[in-house]
Amino acid sequence: MAAARRARDAAREHGTWGMTGYMKRFNDAYRAAKACLDRPEFGTPLFLDKQFYAQSPYRRPGQSDEDLLWQLVMGQGCHSIDLIRFFLGDVASVSARAVFGNNGTSGVSARLMFSSGALGTVHVTTFAGSGNARYLLDVMGDGRAHVRVEDMRALTYHGGQWNPHRGADQLQQAYRLEPHPLARRLWTIGHYGEVVAFGRAVAAGQAPPAPGPTLDDNLACLQVCRAVWQSCLEDGRSVEPASIEEKPPVGTW
Repeated sequence: MAAARRARDAAREHGTWGMTGYMKRFNDAYRAAKACLDRPEFGTPLFLDKQFYAQSPYRRPGQSDEDLLWQLVMGQGCHSIDLIRFFLGDVASVSARAVFGNNGTSGVSARLMFSSGALGTVHVTTFAGSGNARYLLDVMGDGRAHVRVEDMRALTYHGGQWNPHRGADQLQQAYRLEPHPLARRLWTIGHYGEVVAFGRAVAAGQAPPAPGPTLDDNLACLQVCRAVWQSCLEDGRSVEPASIEEKPPVGTW
C-alpha cells in the first residue's frame, strides 16, 4: 500500500499518469456483463457474488497462517477484488473469514458492503486442486435481472420480470455469449485488450479512458485486500478499507 501510494503521488506531482495491470477489466465477457448492468430492465445493481478457485499458493514448510493468507489474498484475490470494484464501485466495509486445509490449501470468504449500498461476497480458495482454476461471477439488480460469467468466457443474461403465467419455460429465455472456438485465450481473458489500451494511451500522451485501472484504483484495491486479510486475523471483525493504516496490526506477524 505504501508503494502504491508513492506511485500515485509521484504521478500527480509530475503531471503524468499510470495504469495498473488488472487485465480482467478488459475481458470480453466481463465488459459485456458490465454493459448488461446499464440495461433499463436490470435496475439498480444490488448483489454480487465472485468465486475464484485458484491454483496457488500452497503452504510452504514452516509458513504461518498469516503469511499464507497474505499470499492468497494479495497474490490471487487482488484480481477478483479489482473486478468487483469495476462492477459495483468502492467498498465501504469488509468482514471475512479464512479456513486452512491439511494439504497446504486455504480459502477466504468475505462479505462486502459497497458505498452504493449494494452487497457482495467474494471467495478465493485453493481447494479445487492444481490446474483446475475456475471463475464464476454473478450480478443481480432490483429489476430481477441476472448476469453470470463463467470461466471468463461464457456470459448468460436473464432480464425482465418473472411472468407467473409462463412457468419455467422462461428460464430458457436468456442471452448467451461465448467466444469463437478459435479465439486465442490471451485475447479473451483480457491481456490483449489491456496492452492495447496502454499502448494507445502512451501514443496519445494521456491516461487511458475507463475501464483502464488507474493508480488510484490500485491503491483502493490493495486497501480492500488488506481489510480482508485483517478481518480474517480478527475473527471476522468488520473493517473499513479507507481506515487501513500502513503498519500491520499489533500481534499479527
